[in-house]
Amino acid sequence: MINLNKKKNKKNSGFTLVETLVALFIFSISIITTMSVLSGGVSNTMYAKNKVIAEYLAQEGIEYFKNIRDTSMLYDDDAQAGWTNFKIKLTNSGCAEQNGCYFNNNETSFPDIGGGNWVSGIDFQQCVTNICPNFSYNTVTGQYTSTGTQNSVFSRKMKVEFTTGGDGLKVISEVTFITGTKSSTVSFSENLSNWIE
Repeated sequence: MINLNKKKNKKNSGFTLVETLVALFIFSISIITTMSVLSGGVSNTMYAKNKVIAEYLAQEGIEYFKNIRDTSMLYDDDAQAGWTNFKIKLTNSGCAEQNGCYFNNNETSFPDIGGGNWVSGIDFQQCVTNICPNFSYNTVTGQYTSTGTQNSVFSRKMKVEFTTGGDGLKVISEVTFITGTKSSTVSFSENLSNWIE
């Protein structure tokens, strides 16, 4: 007869030390991988945000050049003299030099000195090194300016290249920014001409 009450000889049903260590190792690897992916995602998001801001700041530099050219030609007594004065101002400001120049964009109400050399009141400043001063971020207005309440990672260098054999010029606006330890540059350019001719 079979004894149904006989207890089976079972080994302990818990995990061994080796099994626990292997499980912890696999769990640790998965956590480290997840954290590394998340860290890379945050870094890529910050880079993308900074690149978009840099593109806007570079385009703004081109728009400054165009605005100053147009206003100079419209407000000067003679449009041709306004174009000439605009080119002279860019040459004298260091924008045509290797290091380039930057524009003090705190001054948004340009002086109307009238009668012949309007553009002389515009505040271009030559960059001392290959990289111009960083913008500051104004936390109240949300603008990047030469003076603000918070330092930023952006700097803009503006350059001019005069065309040979013509009356036009090429303006370049380069914005350099730093994300983490990586430095990146966004560069826009446009050809400007004397639209009176």
